[in-house]
Amino acid sequence: MSELRQQVKTWLLEQKDWLQQAADVGMSKQWNLSESDIIAIANRLKTAEGQNITNERTFDNLGADLDSKPIRLKSVGEIIGIENLAPRAPLEFGSGNLCVIYGNNGSGKSGYTRLLKKAGGKLGAKELKPNVFKALPGERKCNIAYNDGEDQSVDWPANSEAIAALRAMDIFDSEVAAAYLSKESESSYIPPLVSLFERLVAAVGKVKDHLRDEQAALVKALPAIPAEHLQTKCGALYNGLKANSSVAAIDAIKSWSPVEEQELTNLNERLSAVDPTALAKQKRATKGQVGRISTDIKMATEAYTTEKLQDVRNKRQEALTKRQIAQQAGQVASAKLEGVGAETWKAMWDAARRYSALPYPQEKFPVVIDDARCVLCHQKLDEDAKQRLQDFEVFIQGDVEAAATTAEQAYASASAALPVAPNENIIVQACQSSGLIDVALIEGIKKFWANIASSRDTIQSATDQDALIPVASPSDVITSLDSKIAELEKQATQHDQDAANFNRTDALQKKKELEAKKWTEQQSVAINAEMTRLAKVTEFDEWIRLTNTSAITTKGGQIAESAITEAYIKRFNDELTKLGATRIKVKLTKTKAEKGRTFHAIQMVGSTVKPDEILSEGERRIISLAAFLADVSDKTNASTFIFDDPISSLDQKFETNVANRLLQLAKSRQVLVFTHRTSLLVALEDAADKFGKDPNHPSKEWKSLHFNKRWIANFNGACGELEGESVSNAPSTADAIKALENSIYDARKTGEDDGANAYKAIATGLCRDVRILLERMVEEDLLNKVVLRQRRSVTTDNRLAVLPNITLQDCQRFDELMTKYSTLVHSQSSENPADLPDADEIKTDVEGLKAWRTEFKKRPAPGVAHA
Repeated sequence: MSELRQQVKTWLLEQKDWLQQAADVGMSKQWNLSESDIIAIANRLKTAEGQNITNERTFDNLGADLDSKPIRLKSVGEIIGIENLAPRAPLEFGSGNLCVIYGNNGSGKSGYTRLLKKAGGKLGAKELKPNVFKALPGERKCNIAYNDGEDQSVDWPANSEAIAALRAMDIFDSEVAAAYLSKESESSYIPPLVSLFERLVAAVGKVKDHLRDEQAALVKALPAIPAEHLQTKCGALYNGLKANSSVAAIDAIKSWSPVEEQELTNLNERLSAVDPTALAKQKRATKGQVGRISTDIKMATEAYTTEKLQDVRNKRQEALTKRQIAQQAGQVASAKLEGVGAETWKAMWDAARRYSALPYPQEKFPVVIDDARCVLCHQKLDEDAKQRLQDFEVFIQGDVEAAATTAEQAYASASAALPVAPNENIIVQACQSSGLIDVALIEGIKKFWANIASSRDTIQSATDQDALIPVASPSDVITSLDSKIAELEKQATQHDQDAANFNRTDALQKKKELEAKKWTEQQSVAINAEMTRLAKVTEFDEWIRLTNTSAITTKGGQIAESAITEAYIKRFNDELTKLGATRIKVKLTKTKAEKGRTFHAIQMVGSTVKPDEILSEGERRIISLAAFLADVSDKTNASTFIFDDPISSLDQKFETNVANRLLQLAKSRQVLVFTHRTSLLVALEDAADKFGKDPNHPSKEWKSLHFNKRWIANFNGACGELEGESVSNAPSTADAIKALENSIYDARKTGEDDGANAYKAIATGLCRDVRILLERMVEEDLLNKVVLRQRRSVTTDNRLAVLPNITLQDCQRFDELMTKYSTLVHSQSSENPADLPDADEIKTDVEGLKAWRTEFKKRPAPGVAHA
């Protein structure tokens, strides 16, 4: 096995580390892997390190035998509601290694076997039935006592879980025999180096199940797509998401742009339009409104550049400067008051000029003719006043004043050229009427005009030292407005085309596609989660693929070929030889290997016909027995073997060979044999006689220590009843005499208590037992067991030497007693009946036989028979 062990270790070190861990932990825990062990192995499998091949493990437990403790059955008793078994006392198997339980058909032998098969968890064990002819008891159970190093006693409820320790037993009955002939079977004893592969397959199977459970927990949470989106490209992609779906395709169904929103709006509008031409006209009108908003902004932007604002400031400063000069120049000598030439004064003078045309339409202003009056105070003008008015007019019409006026007009014109910002309400109304709904765009427009208003206020009120506030072009606003203008024109053009020729089918399909895309974009979070889940599922698929056990099974088959198949076939052939069945042309063949397990079948040599179809009943039985013994006898665990009628239909030669083989098995383990064949009982006892001294107790015969007989019977409708020792089943004639003496005592007491009739009912049985005793004493004592009924052979070994001790008187004694008691047990003539002897007479005859036996055993062997 050392070579096989190294071969298995080498193979393990060639495996991925997670599998090495499974094997190492499994062996260290005798393959009793907990859930946490399985989880740890599965987690190791998921890692890159776990999928690497390592060579660091030593596998110290490789090849260790994991068989359970050997057990010995002690007794089965307290049986309630199981089969037809109802013994009043437990069936005890004794302390020896071989116990033969004899009983006629229907005595309960197979009932005990079926009970032990079920309690031991044997393959094919059937449900135990209650006695159908009796009321079902409230509790169905039995007590099984056994020793597994310590005495154990278990109350076992019928058909409950098997008793773990009893699984070590092996049982042969007619069903097992049939299975070996008609079915493939797996070897009962699997060497640890071979069972490693089966157990490793089982452990990997648990790892696979755990991974599948984890994978199954990755529940798909993707919302179901509405029916109206199913027949679209987006819908198909959404419904068919895979871990390997392209990133571009996934991103496409997760995006939704303003352009697509506008396109969907346009499609809805086109599909609902009654008059495309009118709609085109409306679009162009809206385009014009948007265009005006854009134009106003562009013009304002051009007006509020730094250069333009500086020009306005310059004109304002020039007007101020020239007005100051004019005011200085306007200090008229004749003036009586200050402020001549000021703006207020000039306004008054211009008003006077305009009013003068009413009272003096024909006169040039100022009117200084005789009797002329002041147009302001309506008083007559004196000479000074006339001169003053003329001086004022000269001032107004002078070059300085003209220059100031021109400068002021230039400033006023430049200031008026600066666009005035509309208020916020007007801006909002203009946007709404233009169909602008983009909040950011509207806010951008409002912000622009607010900047314009601020800049205008500053330029009109600021001094030369104040900074100018130019307003930059709002490029994003302009771009958006221009795009809107282009979109409106595009829509208008499309409506023009629709008016001429509208492909509604294409538009509807495009609308469905866009609506589906809009819906899938709303599921972006769910799509991302689903792609993550699918990636994880794919990862689990790869991990689960790593748990494929075909390589383990293949290697297990190779190891089993050497460790099981070849050895199993050799044991089978050896068993055929030991059982004297080599003339039957059968062979044991490997049929298959599956999940680390190797299967075999018995086949005919040179024929495809199944053995159970052509072999005789006796041949089938001996071949099945050979297969069973080859299967189980190699176990390192020397637990109990149980045989239920192992040779129920074999010829005498096979029977003797089987008895010898069972005795050989009993040398190293407990063997229980249930049989109804007296010949097998005799053959087993004869084989035990030949065994000689017990190796462990040289002063004692092996048979005296290990050979036990039990008798069971069917009594009063119940099976399994244990019979006490009687004349027929006592181990020796001395024991038979003791049993008969007890029966005589009981018969006498019955007669004394109940009268002659009661005695006579028993006396006939006593006479029969005396005759049986006589027959046994002739075979066992007088002839020293040279010949025995039910035994095929004539045994002479160390037995013939005592035969010369037989005297004529011995022969006459037995003849007389045989005649006497044979007559009494046969039917009698009514005219000349033979009277039954009384108890004392029978006692006298038995005591005489007892004395003769004692004397005969003491006779020396003279070597010559004499009269």
